[in-house]
Amino acid sequence: METKAYSQCEMCSARCPIEVTLDDGVVSTIFGNPAVGSIGTRLCAKGAAAKWFLNDTEKPTRPQIRVGSRGEGQWRDASWNEAYDYVADRLKAIAEKWGAQSILVGYRGSLNNEFVKAFARGLGTPNDFTHNSVCPLSLHTACQATLGVGRKALGFDIENSEYVVLYGRNIYESLTVAEVNQLMAAMDNGVKIVTIDPRASKTAVRSYYWVKIRPGGDWAFNLALMNEIIKSNLFDEHFVQTWVKDFDALRNYVEPYTPEWAEKETDVEAATIRRLVREFGEAKPKVIFHIGWFAARYLSEFHMRRSILFLNALMGSYEVEGGLFFKKGLTDVGRKGLKELDSTLDAPKGDRFDGIGPGKKFPIVDKGQGIAHMLVEAAETEQPYPVKALIIYRFDPLYSTPDTNALIQALNKFELVVAIDVNWSNTAWYADVVLPESHFLERGDPIQERKGLKPILALRRTVLPARFDTQPAWRIFKELANRLGFGDKFFYKDIDEYNEWKLSEAGIELSQFGKTGVVNLAKEKIWYDRDTGLKIKTPSKKIEVISAKMEGAGLPSLPPYEPLQVPEGKLRLIIGRNALYTQGSLSNNKYIKEVLPNHPIWINKKAAESLGINDGDLVLVSSDTGSGTTVAYTTDAIHPEAVYLPHAFGKRAKAQRYAYSVGLSDAELQNFATDYVGGSAAMQECFVTVEKISK
Repeated sequence: METKAYSQCEMCSARCPIEVTLDDGVVSTIFGNPAVGSIGTRLCAKGAAAKWFLNDTEKPTRPQIRVGSRGEGQWRDASWNEAYDYVADRLKAIAEKWGAQSILVGYRGSLNNEFVKAFARGLGTPNDFTHNSVCPLSLHTACQATLGVGRKALGFDIENSEYVVLYGRNIYESLTVAEVNQLMAAMDNGVKIVTIDPRASKTAVRSYYWVKIRPGGDWAFNLALMNEIIKSNLFDEHFVQTWVKDFDALRNYVEPYTPEWAEKETDVEAATIRRLVREFGEAKPKVIFHIGWFAARYLSEFHMRRSILFLNALMGSYEVEGGLFFKKGLTDVGRKGLKELDSTLDAPKGDRFDGIGPGKKFPIVDKGQGIAHMLVEAAETEQPYPVKALIIYRFDPLYSTPDTNALIQALNKFELVVAIDVNWSNTAWYADVVLPESHFLERGDPIQERKGLKPILALRRTVLPARFDTQPAWRIFKELANRLGFGDKFFYKDIDEYNEWKLSEAGIELSQFGKTGVVNLAKEKIWYDRDTGLKIKTPSKKIEVISAKMEGAGLPSLPPYEPLQVPEGKLRLIIGRNALYTQGSLSNNKYIKEVLPNHPIWINKKAAESLGINDGDLVLVSSDTGSGTTVAYTTDAIHPEAVYLPHAFGKRAKAQRYAYSVGLSDAELQNFATDYVGGSAAMQECFVTVEKISK
């Protein structure tokens, strides 16, 4: 008998609403949820491949305890009770000897964040951290310093825009289905897309104009745009006067950065910059300078992202059709927000392992984000104290943070490494204990508030029982808390009871999610009043050019531009996404491998010719940090100073035949370059040599 169930995908971080068709209880198809409108009527190839991942036997299928050396892949099966007791006993001993602060709790953003944060607070450690320092952290910090809100507060009315400017934001390959749908609709409406990227991504080749910029030149390009916009009086004067603090400081700051200056720094012709500025000015305010997502690229990333926020302000693009908007949620429809478990526990005080805090290395970075790539330094220096235990939930530092070998050496200093994951991550392969989480179709998770112009609540439900001996996150953290003496804080008996508690102040019942798994909160789009109602949360309640937060921490709001430097004989490594491969959940997927069998390095044809490299040659790629081999793909579609690798290949878990040793790991080549203002790793401040080995 055929039945349908509704949930949310988790093959990447977009969490698209899905409709699952079951034939006698077996998954036959997975599509987008048609009840959710434009954000749910499609599903990408990654989501469809969830069917393979569900049945994959080469992932952890029961708790594992290491019996060999770390990284050898020698394990023994354990019961859940034994595994829980083992972890709890080790954590108690470590906390007694070294203090609770010696325990680090890391996680990748998910619907279960509140369980992870509550668990860290129950332990008494101030050291919980996300994966964001190797993804959007500098962008998040820039938004907080300029707008007083985090990056997730902003949305984009792409469908009604006339111009969309993308800085390496490869929408057609990243791949958030809702955003792709909106961009395709905008193209039907005549939108002009400008892609600023050293490489011709699939988004770039579908753009009105591809700006083949010198890698690292985005900030210089933006400075010249602002110079020309202001000098030509093409900005939205009313919006700027109403909402921008210290505009004259911005005017004076960008005065030296002319299009001619930028041409030398970016390889973008001054005439092109001027032409684009004229077109932006004619299209304003329906112009979106997209703030992006991945912001762990360059040392200047924080200031580059701030310049994007300024450009949107000059265009008057905030809270207008075809521009940017502040996302709306429960409070905007007159309801109270969802309750969260971590808010019921006090946050532990004390210095953090990663140097976040006033007077520290990262004085304005949000401690709620943390800085994952500081793990190495914390372990090596034991400052401000030794770190001895690491609990990682759905995050793979050994796969995604720079300098893999240095991180392995750091992990060797830990007395306990626990991985809670649905897959064999590189970090899980190197752990002492693996606690396998159930596949997203086999579990329920906390309700998600999907904010936007028409906000909704979305529910991930259990679609079918777990095939293997796995458990959901809500239970894993509850069981560990029980054994560690704070189980009363995890008060719920199951996920339904927890979600009923989450909804208890919002005036919504769990039964309202009905068949489709969503609750629509607004029939019409919600806009704030552009003259009086923008929800900017800086001290001045305006977009701050001179940031009170930065100046208070002794950081200059408008520092001088520093020219790009490329070591002699080196090429800059840039990284990105592929539409078929985004996160670790896809690395061992047979369906994906059938259409994505290899992962070559892109190199400019002229650069390759000078090195004696032909298309298809096997090459050795080396940096000061590491090296590896892959196949060369020679092309004119990349800047001659750059080489490109898709991010996050090179799995070390030998249990996975489709993933093991496939592709070259960018993390093994990258060094510890860091944007100390925004907090992100500077993963494209990596310079390599490429040498032919053979055909």
